[in-house]
Amino acid sequence: CEDAFVRLLEVDDESDEPQPKLFEHGRAVNGVEFSHDDRLLMTACNDKKVRVFDIAPPEPVEPMEGEEVELPPKPPTPDDDPFFKKKVVYPTPVLELRHDDGVQCARFSPDATQIVTASGAARFSGLARLWDRETGGELGSFEVDDTATSASFSPDAMRICVSSRDKTARIFDIESGQELRGWQHSNFVTAAAFSADGKLVCTACCDGYARVFDVQSRKEVRALLHPDQ
Repeated sequence: CEDAFVRLLEVDDESDEPQPKLFEHGRAVNGVEFSHDDRLLMTACNDKKVRVFDIAPPEPVEPMEGEEVELPPKPPTPDDDPFFKKKVVYPTPVLELRHDDGVQCARFSPDATQIVTASGAARFSGLARLWDRETGGELGSFEVDDTATSASFSPDAMRICVSSRDKTARIFDIESGQELRGWQHSNFVTAAAFSADGKLVCTACCDGYARVFDVQSRKEVRALLHPDQ
């Protein structure tokens, strides 16, 4: 969100005024992503950081026989504490990945052991970067000619697809770093992703079209017009 907060809401919360869990950031947040087991939340932000938060509920502690369990105090609410907003303690990320420019997108690999991010300056510089999720170490980078707007893994985590303001979507081999495929568009490409079987790539372009490409033949197989771009 532009107000620099990410809000986490319980879908099953049927209260009149559900209280979201807030995650504070330095600037506007461009993207969020859950790990596939829903235990991690990742955010991409214009403050040049990717943050990973542990959102898994704490494991219940079984009391020993005869031991009394002390319940945690009830958290304050706006109704019973007029200084509630000043006392909020925001969750601390378990991992921060620092970039040289604002981060447009961040995605987990299918097994959540790696992270790919998309970032770049206003013109003529863009990177997709590969990270180890456990250590935060950078494993590789993939260069494009303008801001990288999105990056995502193939289902087998062997390739990544990167979209860019340089009007391209490209597939890179993770191990070698080589570009394997590329598709030129008539305007900025804002997103690109593999299909579930990895045989297709879908792109979103500022010319108003979403396009589907066959990865093997490189041919366009479908173009879907969206009049409002």
